[in-house]
Amino acid sequence: MSVKDEEMRAIRLIRLALDEGFTVSLYPEDDLSDPLHKDSTDYEALKADVHACDMMSIVIRQPMAGAQKGPGAWFLLIFGNGDDGPISDYTDNEIGNRFFNEVMPALD
Repeated sequence: MSVKDEEMRAIRLIRLALDEGFTVSLYPEDDLSDPLHKDSTDYEALKADVHACDMMSIVIRQPMAGAQKGPGAWFLLIFGNGDDGPISDYTDNEIGNRFFNEVMPALD
């Protein structure tokens, strides 16, 4: 799998999350203390930064009343990971599994 294909899967994951009303946070590497984008709904900005580093965490959350965020999922993307694929589902839950299963075969 090429890095371009991996990037397209990450962008598809972001698009699916936004289309379903989730917010998206992008973190370089797996460091959740310094986000590139926090709870964003700006597709173009997220898309532009999806490949800012070789490893990226994507966290999706459901917006709720007030400033509170609801459940979501956490994905670790490792670009250049070859046949193992770029997306590791850190969150084994219904939301994470559904998104993972939609995105991974999307370009096969």
